[in-house]
Amino acid sequence: MSFWKIFKMKLNIIPAILLSFALFFSFSVLYAQLPSGLTKDKSQSAEQAQVPSVDLTTEDIAKTVGTAVSKFGTSVDYLVKNNTVKDLILFIIVLLVCCLVLIPIFRYGLSKISGSSSSGKKMKLYKMILKDVKNPLNLLCITLSVNISQRVFLKLGDFSFYVDKLYVLMYCISFFWMIYNLVSIVEALILLASEKTGSREENKSGAIFARKVLRVFVGVFACMFILDAVFSQNMGTWLAGLGIVGLALSLAAQDTLKNFLGSVMVLFDRPFKLGDRIVIAGYDGIVQEMGFRSTKLKLLSGDLAYIPNSTLVNSEIDNISKRDYINKTIDLSLVYQTSPQKIQEAIDIVKRITNEDWIKDKLYFSIGSSTYEPRVFFSDFMDSSLNVKVCLWYRGNDYWTFMQDMSNLNSKILTEYNQAGLDFAYPTSTLFVNNSK
Repeated sequence: MSFWKIFKMKLNIIPAILLSFALFFSFSVLYAQLPSGLTKDKSQSAEQAQVPSVDLTTEDIAKTVGTAVSKFGTSVDYLVKNNTVKDLILFIIVLLVCCLVLIPIFRYGLSKISGSSSSGKKMKLYKMILKDVKNPLNLLCITLSVNISQRVFLKLGDFSFYVDKLYVLMYCISFFWMIYNLVSIVEALILLASEKTGSREENKSGAIFARKVLRVFVGVFACMFILDAVFSQNMGTWLAGLGIVGLALSLAAQDTLKNFLGSVMVLFDRPFKLGDRIVIAGYDGIVQEMGFRSTKLKLLSGDLAYIPNSTLVNSEIDNISKRDYINKTIDLSLVYQTSPQKIQEAIDIVKRITNEDWIKDKLYFSIGSSTYEPRVFFSDFMDSSLNVKVCLWYRGNDYWTFMQDMSNLNSKILTEYNQAGLDFAYPTSTLFVNNSK
C-alpha cells in the first residue's frame, strides 16, 4: 500500500482529532473534581489524602455539577485570556499535521515490513501484527499530537496538572491495548511451532487457552499500573485487599475454581483437540471451544452442550476421532431351505464384493504388526434362519464416509444375493396340528 493511499485514508480523522481535544479538555475538568486523595502526590500523608465519606443528596450532586461547570468556564476563560488567536491556530495546524503525518508513517512502515517478507507464514504473521497494533497506534499518535501541540502553543496554568495526568492515562491505555492485542501473536507462534512437529490440531485448544489467560493477566496488570501511575494509589494496600477478596472468592466459588483447574488438567493431558468427536457423560458431539469454565460440544442433533471442565476430568472420555478404524459386524440371515452349496456361494459373494477396488484399500490394511481384512463365516443356526456373519474393520475415522461406504456395500450384497436366488429369512413359526384322535 502506497504512502499517499494511507495518507488519504487518514483524512477522515480530522473530526476525530478535534473531538478528541474537546474530550481531553472536558475530562480534565471532571478529573479536577476528583477527591484530592486521588490526584495528590504519594508523598502526602494518609491524613491529607483521606476524604471523609458523606451521603450524597440531590443538592450535593447539583452543587458538584455546578462547580464543574464553573471550573470549566474558568478554564476556558484562562485559555482565551492567556493564549492569542495565533496560538490557537498554530495549535490546531500542528495538531492536524502531526496526526496526518505520524499515523501514515507508522502504518506505512509496518506495511513495508510485512510486505518485505518472502515467506508466506512470516507475511501472515506480520499482517496479524499490523492489524493488532493499528488502532492502539492511532490512539497513541492522536494523544502524542495533542500533547506536543498543547505544550508548544497553549498555556493551561494550574490546569495543566490534570491534563498531564490524562496524557499519562491515554499513553497507558494505548500501550496496554497494544499488548492486549499482541497476545494473539503468542497463539500464532504456538501453532506455527506445532506445525513443525505435526501437532497443530492437538495444541490448538492449548494455544487459545493460553491467549485467554495472558489477556486476563494483561488486563489486571494494566488496571494496577494505571491506579499507581495515574491515580497515585498504594499498590500494597490494593494487593492486600485483593488477597482477602481472592480468598473469599475461592471459598465461595469452589465449583468455578474446579472448572478452571479442570481446563488446565485437560490441556496438559490432551485427551482431545478442537474438531474431535467425543462421547462424554452421555453427550456425543464435536468439540468446538474450550473455555475457563466449560467446553462447548456441537451435538449430532445440532444442539450445543456446555460440559463443565470438572466433569471432563472426572468422567470417561471416548474420543471417536482418534480411532484408527471402525469395527462393523453384519448378520445375513438366510432361510432354512438354503442348501450348503448356496451358503458357500453367499460367503463367496461377500468376499468378492469386499475385495473390489472401490473399497479394498479401506478393508484390507495393516497397523503395526496387526493385519485387518474381512472375515466371513457360516456362524449360527438361528431360530428362524441360517446366519452368515461378516466382520469388517474399516480404515479411517470419518463417520459419514463410513456410513456411505457401508450403504454402498449393503446395496451390492442385496443385489448379488437377489441375482443368486438367495432368500433372506424373517422371524417365522411353524404350527403342526395333529388331527388324530
